[in-house]
Amino acid sequence: MALHFLIGNSGSGKTYTLHQTILQQAKKDPRRMFYVVVPEQFTMQTQKELVLRQPEQAIMNVDVVSFDRLAYRIFDELGKGSLSVLEDTGKNLVLRKLAEDHKNSLTALKQNISRMGYIDQMKSLISEFMQYGLTPKDLEDELLALSKNGALYYKLKDMLLLYREFDRYLKDRFVTSETLLSVLADCVGESELLKGAVFAFDCFTGFTPVQMNLMRELMKVSGEFYVTACMDIQGELYNDRGIQELFYMSRKMVRSLTGMAGRLGITIEQPKLLDGRLGRFSKNQVLGFLEEHLFRPGYYVMEHAPEERDRCPALSVYSLASPKEELIFAAAKIRELLECYNYRYQDIAIVSGCADVYEKYAKEVFETSGIPYFSDEKENVLFHPFTEWVRAALWMVEKDFSYESVFRYLRTGLSGFEPDEIDVVENYVLERGIRGFRRWKEKWVHLPGTKTSVLKSQEDGLQKLCKLNSFRERFVTQIMDFRTALKGRKRTVRSMSEALYQLMLSLHMQEQLKEKQEQFEAEGQEVQAAVYAQIYRVVIDLLDKIVDLLGEETTTVREYADILDAGFTAAKIGTIPPGADCVILGDIERTRLDRVKVVIFLGLNDGVVPKQADRGSLLSQYDRELLADRNIELASTAREQVFLQKFYLYLNMTKPSDALIMTCGRMDSLGNARKPSYLVGAICRMFPFLQVQELTPEDSDRYLTAGDVMKQYVKGLILAREGQITGEWKGFHHWLLAQPVWADQTRRLFDAAFACFDGEGLNTETAKRLYGTTLQTSVSRFESFARCAYAHFLEYGLKLKERPEFTFETADMGNVFHGALECYSRKVKNENLSWFDITKEQQKRLLKEAVTETVLSMDTSVLEDSSRGRYMIERIHKILERSVWALTAQIRRGVFHPGEYETLFRRELELSQGQERLNEQEKIIIRGRIDRIDTFENEDQIYLKVLDYKSGKKKFQLLNLYYGLQLQLMTYMNEALAGERKKTPDKDVIPAGVLYYHLENPMVELSAQASSEDIEKAVLEELRPEGLINQDPAVIEKLDKDLEGKSRVIPVTLKKDGTLSSRGCSVASRDQFEKLGRFTEAKIKESARQILKGEISPKPVVLNDQDGCQYCPFAGVCQFDLRIPGYEKKQLENLAEEEIWRRMDEEETEWK
Repeated sequence: MALHFLIGNSGSGKTYTLHQTILQQAKKDPRRMFYVVVPEQFTMQTQKELVLRQPEQAIMNVDVVSFDRLAYRIFDELGKGSLSVLEDTGKNLVLRKLAEDHKNSLTALKQNISRMGYIDQMKSLISEFMQYGLTPKDLEDELLALSKNGALYYKLKDMLLLYREFDRYLKDRFVTSETLLSVLADCVGESELLKGAVFAFDCFTGFTPVQMNLMRELMKVSGEFYVTACMDIQGELYNDRGIQELFYMSRKMVRSLTGMAGRLGITIEQPKLLDGRLGRFSKNQVLGFLEEHLFRPGYYVMEHAPEERDRCPALSVYSLASPKEELIFAAAKIRELLECYNYRYQDIAIVSGCADVYEKYAKEVFETSGIPYFSDEKENVLFHPFTEWVRAALWMVEKDFSYESVFRYLRTGLSGFEPDEIDVVENYVLERGIRGFRRWKEKWVHLPGTKTSVLKSQEDGLQKLCKLNSFRERFVTQIMDFRTALKGRKRTVRSMSEALYQLMLSLHMQEQLKEKQEQFEAEGQEVQAAVYAQIYRVVIDLLDKIVDLLGEETTTVREYADILDAGFTAAKIGTIPPGADCVILGDIERTRLDRVKVVIFLGLNDGVVPKQADRGSLLSQYDRELLADRNIELASTAREQVFLQKFYLYLNMTKPSDALIMTCGRMDSLGNARKPSYLVGAICRMFPFLQVQELTPEDSDRYLTAGDVMKQYVKGLILAREGQITGEWKGFHHWLLAQPVWADQTRRLFDAAFACFDGEGLNTETAKRLYGTTLQTSVSRFESFARCAYAHFLEYGLKLKERPEFTFETADMGNVFHGALECYSRKVKNENLSWFDITKEQQKRLLKEAVTETVLSMDTSVLEDSSRGRYMIERIHKILERSVWALTAQIRRGVFHPGEYETLFRRELELSQGQERLNEQEKIIIRGRIDRIDTFENEDQIYLKVLDYKSGKKKFQLLNLYYGLQLQLMTYMNEALAGERKKTPDKDVIPAGVLYYHLENPMVELSAQASSEDIEKAVLEELRPEGLINQDPAVIEKLDKDLEGKSRVIPVTLKKDGTLSSRGCSVASRDQFEKLGRFTEAKIKESARQILKGEISPKPVVLNDQDGCQYCPFAGVCQFDLRIPGYEKKQLENLAEEEIWRRMDEEETEWK
């Protein structure tokens, strides 16, 4: 037995020499076993190389294994193949259960137990303890020596509890992957396969204590021991100058193995030293110089670049805008390497210190460029549609079939229902507020669409309801057994897992996943197909593990779902490259590269190279340093990682034989500025002729695939719209039109880019067929038309409606307000009471009765079905109580009496214009309801005041009325005047005012010493109605008989001399009121004529802070876009009141 070291720099041929040595010996001694031990991810590649290096293309007594595979080989030989190994998924499951069981005993870790990924961090730390041979007893001894005041003490105390319970749980039942090698070490002496065998260890940078323990046992029985080590052959081989040295890990490994062999009395052969200058870089001076001097002490410079004809530059550095631009550049560079230097995809690798950042863009960039690639990362299954289906099914039962949980389940794509029917059912569920399994079991009886009036007929509604109930029955039948099995407070893990499995069987889940796998294969998406091929087995294995580990444990649905989530978090799916010829995208620490000619190193930025310290561990870097000071060996600290990363950088940067291409980004994915890594400056100082080339996206577009051409064509379209048409873009356009695959898409893009809205509306015939010749509507329709003709067309022409939901909105609250106030006013009248003499107690009693009756008479089950609804009823009552108080106070300040409540009216207007008589069938019928009409009557006159209740903040503005945006109040006044004049033709009917009263319960800010009277005055002033008042002093006095200064009940303010103030007044003369009435009617007629002529132009108005698009429900469908020629907003001029009256005077002849 002898220990052999093969030592050399990167690229010196250590692996080649080792392979040749092993193959030659294996051929000479066919009865002896030769084990080539490499890291797990390198086994297949090593096996392939050994086979290819044999003339017979076969290896009989050479076995390529990792440490774990070696263990399984020996366990099979010794009849221990049934040994249960607990993998990462199983560890997560056990730790999740143990953490929940002992949650009350934990201190530092207790608060984060339920946080996503926290159990995984616990698992990682316990695995680390095992890898470095730290037992629960060792941890307990260490705990006794620590101060109880430090955070580390309480962390280790919690970890000791979990570690001890974890170890107790595994005893005589399972082994972990970390203790697997300890079990193997114990039975090395029993194996015949290992006796006299030759072992060769390659591609390792160091060994953990557990691995060293196994190697010690192997040395005792083996024939020969070969180990490769990457380090300089000059100077001391066994002594190092500390962790800051580049080859510290390799020297530490050699020194440890030498010491171990010496203690065992094993011969240590003279190391075989391999000169790197004769290896990989023998024909590449630049990369050879880089390998020889990178990260070495001293200052080394290559002054002049060697001549490189007909070959890719050996070293280059580029700066690009963002990570995505870096990857786009890499794709362009790959195309250049293939087309100009005859490389193959398999000759090229892309590495980074943050591969996950570039992985986000890889699919888009490489598929567009037609580059086959393989990402050397395992797929996480947590958010796969199948695992999402599992999690959604459990969540649905846990949440008792809430809306969100049911449709999360249905929309996984694996529930057995079609998307279209799910959409229909979702609309109905939202409309009717269906929540809970009880509502799903009951037959649905309400017709769909009743809230939006979309039913064509009663029969149409019954047919839709029948289909909805059919869906409901299928869904309930599908899920009933599963829910029954999980129902109740406690169920065993076994019964829940069996129920979940039965649900999978009922839905033919394996067949569904197989179909999707075949679909991805047909589309050429091999990676996705591979994931779907494995996902069912992953989930079933997880359920088996859960049952094996926790089968008879009782648990809740929530706890069971958390256990599954812990398992899904740990589960990974490995994939293989889609073909031999593809580009590898990997990480600098994990990915193993072999025989690559070009490496493209992305993301050479500060914080990435070197990588920032990992913050995803339970032990902080300070904790690790404290433990290291106490000679507790664990994984590297942050300081050690910085130095060790240099070694990984060295390995990656010396992998290519021909070229190393490096890039750094000027910004990160979020647009934050980034600095280049120190490594960029170090290399530029080593090679003064090397310059960092700052590139723009256009610099990456020289080597184009069809997909790249399309991208450049789209970029050119944007410039072409602005008149910047280049010959290159025109060439792209004609080339794409000539390609059958791209022609249709190119035409559609071209048409979209040069789209222009011509403002064409409906023709008159179409408009009349759509609307009819008689417009029966409310005045709010014409206000909507004034804001935007296209929004009016969508709402009243196409009758588009927002999806109704079973919620209590502002409009619903307004209906309750109106109904309750009408009911209250009727009760006051029926009991022969007056607003002037009713007492507060009577007010409260009648209002309570009115609110109760109103709520009961309306479809307000939404209010009764939730705590929020009950709160809303209480809030409505408080607002109405305050409103009744304020309305009573306002009435008592004047002499007007409330005369009519909720007055319905129907008014017909003919659409004539000047002397022109239009079609007699064309007319308007305006319908509406006036909330309240107050009157004051004397011998000769009747004064009318119109009051409209508003639950919002709407204010009366003359400017809005002028532009047709606020016609309601004056329409109501016109109708009130016409009705009263018809009843009392012998009296002069005079408009006294039109007002909005805002239903609210305002807060006022006063000093703590304010009296109740002061508070009431302040509140009354806050609740003062807004509108327009007749400026006649006699009318004002009748509205507020106690007026002095600023009125608290009408929008009027008097000066000290009793005249109207120019500020704080909203008044008009009687003539102006009459004029406003005529103007309002004319505005309605004009809008109606435009509607029947087919006006639907999308020109939303903009007036001060009002924008027709701001709260428009049709913003998602109208496609209004100011970037498209022809689309514009109608900017209305802000006019002073004097100007408004002047313009009305000028336009009066047209009204008549």
